[in-house]
Amino acid sequence: MKKAIKIFFISKIVILFWFVVSLFVNIPKVEFSYLGVEGFLNPFTFYDSEHFLWIAEYGYTNNHLYAFFPLYPLLIRVLAFIGLSYPLAGVLISWVSAWGVSVLLYKMLPDDKKDLGVWLWCLSPIAIYSISVYTEALFVFLSLLSWKLYKDEKWFLSGLLAGLSALTRNIGIVFVGMIVMDSLKNKKRFKDTLSFSVPSILIGSIYPLYLWITTGDMFKFATAQTEWGRTSIAPWSTIIRDIKFLFSGSGQEIAIVLNIIVLLLSLYLVFKNIKKETTLSVFLLLGSILPLFAPATLGNLPSTTSLFRYIFGLFPIYFFILKMNIKEKYKKYFYASYLFAMGIVTTLVFLKRFVG
Repeated sequence: MKKAIKIFFISKIVILFWFVVSLFVNIPKVEFSYLGVEGFLNPFTFYDSEHFLWIAEYGYTNNHLYAFFPLYPLLIRVLAFIGLSYPLAGVLISWVSAWGVSVLLYKMLPDDKKDLGVWLWCLSPIAIYSISVYTEALFVFLSLLSWKLYKDEKWFLSGLLAGLSALTRNIGIVFVGMIVMDSLKNKKRFKDTLSFSVPSILIGSIYPLYLWITTGDMFKFATAQTEWGRTSIAPWSTIIRDIKFLFSGSGQEIAIVLNIIVLLLSLYLVFKNIKKETTLSVFLLLGSILPLFAPATLGNLPSTTSLFRYIFGLFPIYFFILKMNIKEKYKKYFYASYLFAMGIVTTLVFLKRFVG
């Protein structure tokens, strides 16, 4: 436990280093409307932070906001009610959640993988998102804890946490379904499957029910994606569009290359683990390819916008990376590339350059 906490805080010093680096770097800016709140929390508020903070303070006032699930903004509002500022509340939730993921990984992993597993999470390409006003840390924490409780046969508690994950991000709905399928595949007792399914489905249905009552469309979270310029096409068309986009001089080359490399890594890990870890592999696969069916088409954004963030926001990828059989002489190159990706993303975010 103490080792996990130590790694967590040391990793934040590494992120602080990249903040210092960003003060001396000048990269051509890709225009983006939201530059964060004023004050010391500015580095932790960017891109979609604006929408989470708006929903927390004012609610769902516009159609495009329905794409964002309600648990994170609701928790921000609760903390704001007791006196915290909205940005501080959002950052605090993310920091506590990110710390919780570190502790869970340390408890769940075998002794020889504990330290590396926590480092992989704390210094992942989404490290800056996990401690900012974003849902990544909260979702990973809820889904990982739910999985741990499920493996510990604490069905009801697992169902509660899975349901809450489904109120945090849309992929949480898939996560609930994957555990139900795993329970049926492994022929768990009907009572146990029911103990998980009832709370997870009831809690996970709260947002669709709210949307049905207020808008008449229980899938508004999906149809609202059109407000963000996302349209339905074949997933391979998304990749082809971005490969062409790569040579268009859009200024999004780093994001496109990062998204495609992370996608290839995810597909490789799924292929290597699907026989022994079917449920987690399918969960990672769906979380990786579903965004490709509704690519971004707004302005000069890549079609694969945010894909690396979606993939590293799924806990199975950390387990699977630890299982990779990398030859000793290549390990330093892999982990150096991993840290380099984190550094590039973190620097771009601090510079308010859009990366995903």
